[in-house]
Amino acid sequence: MYHGNSFVSFHLRRVADCLLTRTRFPFTSVFRSLNQPITPGRSKMATFVRHVSATPTSHRGYAEAIAALNSLQTPAKELAEQRRNGSRDIKLSVPEVRQCAARIGITPKDLDALRAIHIAGSKGKGSTSAMAEALLRATGVKTGLYTSPHLIAARERIRIDSKPISEEMFSKYFWMVWDLLEQNPSTNAMDANEGGSNVEMPTYFRFLTIMAFKVFLEERVDAAVIEVGLGGLYDATNILERPAVCGITSLGLEHTAILGNTIQEITVQKAGILKRGIPAVTIPQDPDAVPVLLRCARERGTPLGLAPPLSDYGAPVTVGLQGKHQAYNASLAIQLARTWMAKHPELCKNPDVTEPQPASAVPREACRDIDVVQPGGGGTLSPAWRAALSASSWPGRSQRIRWRDVSFFCDGAHTYDSCKACAAWMADASAAAERELFEQNTGKDKRIVRVLIFNVTGEREPRPLLQHYVDISRAGGGRFFDVALFCPGMTKAAKKNADQINFMENVEDKLPCSTRCREAWMDIQKTQTAASGEEPSEAIVLPYFEDCMEHIVALTKNTDVADVHVLVTGSLHLVGGFLHFAGSEVV
Repeated sequence: MYHGNSFVSFHLRRVADCLLTRTRFPFTSVFRSLNQPITPGRSKMATFVRHVSATPTSHRGYAEAIAALNSLQTPAKELAEQRRNGSRDIKLSVPEVRQCAARIGITPKDLDALRAIHIAGSKGKGSTSAMAEALLRATGVKTGLYTSPHLIAARERIRIDSKPISEEMFSKYFWMVWDLLEQNPSTNAMDANEGGSNVEMPTYFRFLTIMAFKVFLEERVDAAVIEVGLGGLYDATNILERPAVCGITSLGLEHTAILGNTIQEITVQKAGILKRGIPAVTIPQDPDAVPVLLRCARERGTPLGLAPPLSDYGAPVTVGLQGKHQAYNASLAIQLARTWMAKHPELCKNPDVTEPQPASAVPREACRDIDVVQPGGGGTLSPAWRAALSASSWPGRSQRIRWRDVSFFCDGAHTYDSCKACAAWMADASAAAERELFEQNTGKDKRIVRVLIFNVTGEREPRPLLQHYVDISRAGGGRFFDVALFCPGMTKAAKKNADQINFMENVEDKLPCSTRCREAWMDIQKTQTAASGEEPSEAIVLPYFEDCMEHIVALTKNTDVADVHVLVTGSLHLVGGFLHFAGSEVV
């Protein structure tokens, strides 16, 4: 049997096709043809990819890289089992990633050279990361940006100068890291007790984190903006020992099964990125989080600064990212970028950007109330930075698109606080769009129909999140949403996207989850409509985006409808699936 490059490439593409169609791959027959046994303790997929990955990098492309990357996902059933028996120990993440980095030749000193801005938080860390990157780029700095999750393509997670790396660059570095890990196997006994983790290969997010660091080092970025994936203390990104500055965005309850059931426990996890002697900046926080955050900063010897309100920067600052909640994210980004500039002025190549010193450390007398901010603490803002903030955007967050003659409002809000902010943004944005339409003398005698497309992932309880959307009311009173569609985000389309495959969720669980969301929506409405006497909005469970669009397009046909406003929210995976369905290839 011929085992050359064409054979390997053929079977890797078969793996990719099977991932897309969710059909079974004939592992047994392929292993027989390769004269290779299935490795004990390893999944058939991982065993197969290990064997075929020995082919030269030049014969392995992007599709094959995504197929191999997806093999590193932990299946939903295995995750559930790990949660039940307590074998999923997130405390092992940092030591494992540190060891994997060493196996591919990355030392702690190498990571120091990234001059990183490390950002944790419950809400707004992606937006803050995007704005901080934009400010540094406006300063003439070559930037790297690492965020998660991706919306459409995995390469969106790793950006250079704000642009997702190309498929060619992704393939190059993916196989480079993969091969280095294969060539330098682990010898640490810790790995044998990893509790389900692959010994030779780290899991999906950990692999991409190591790969991102490799890309930024090889491409010689001046600064890397790194968004924490989950928590902070035990997050894979926390192998950064000497970043330039750390940022803590808004804190709230999230991922309680992993991070803790109280805001105090979650604050400890987020504050885990703070480092001795490394400056950090935060924003006004929940009163219960404040003493914990300050205690963590003192224990770690971290000078903690407080970002002032956006109104403190002289003339009004326009932020491209929509929503009132983005104001503090923008101020935090400014202070993070100023702190970085103060440490690395030699790398700031734009002479037009002259910024004052960053926010000072939170004084001891303010420890009981982090909301105490001295007026005028922002100082003036350079025109180049004003322009950068005005042009800032972040896909899937407060994003508005027009497609098929319908206005879509997309936001991946999935926590209690972020859904509250999203509901406020939707109310304002929809009202503004309605005024804009009527100012054009279009549809003055007609009505706006508003539709919610919603889904949650994992074990999130939908009722508290949905409460915010039921609470919105129209300008003249009455319910805001006319129709609520609960959709798991699947598509009938033949063209599917391997980048969006998620083995960490069961397909079988998706529709029951949507049904659970609908029941919560109806239950909330029952309480509120009983008092008002108003009819509840229509609530439907639909399995596919195509079904949702069919329902929405039918609404546009009504002669009394001027426009349809659709909010897609509840999950970044849902928003990403919708954007791909709507024709986007990468964002």
